[in-house]
Amino acid sequence: MPTFFENSLYKTQTKAISCTKQFCITSGKNVLPAGQVLFQTPAFKLLSRELRTGDAFVHFLIRHSDLKSIQNQDSVLSHIAEYIHELSDRNLGYNGSSVYVCILGNTAFFIVKRISDFLFTQIFNFETAIDLLYYFQSCFHYLKLNRSEDQIILCGEIETDSQIVRLLSVYFSNVIVDQALPVNSIFQ
Repeated sequence: MPTFFENSLYKTQTKAISCTKQFCITSGKNVLPAGQVLFQTPAFKLLSRELRTGDAFVHFLIRHSDLKSIQNQDSVLSHIAEYIHELSDRNLGYNGSSVYVCILGNTAFFIVKRISDFLFTQIFNFETAIDLLYYFQSCFHYLKLNRSEDQIILCGEIETDSQIVRLLSVYFSNVIVDQALPVNSIFQ
């Protein structure tokens, strides 16, 4: 599993994975959709990476100092959003919505998918299980998801008997911890 590096970066043997909230996904490399602005100060650099499916790009900001540290360590830099398909390609036969959440330390990467359509993707940093519960409730409310039918699939650094799982199970009927998701291969 990755270890926390600095400034929302996780480090593995050969990779550095950015979990910054300042990202968006577009269909073109140089095109940000109307209304999508990534506020870039001089301390940050905007990077664009093609998603593995080849049909979209992720644009994200990274501190110049972090980028230099990564380059000095000969690590390959990626953004957690590049793994959106690997993390959400389970349960394709399920007719409802699925909320996939990859947890790394105190960072949760949310992917909400209805059958094969992506509805929402976001990164949420939390301190406690209750913080994460409130974010789940907000997502379910604004996306009009069903608490008793739609799935929550957790992966990453999460145990089936954790406080997060126990708390979510009180408020949502369909909470699954999926250790079979290819998280380990992503972070090697």
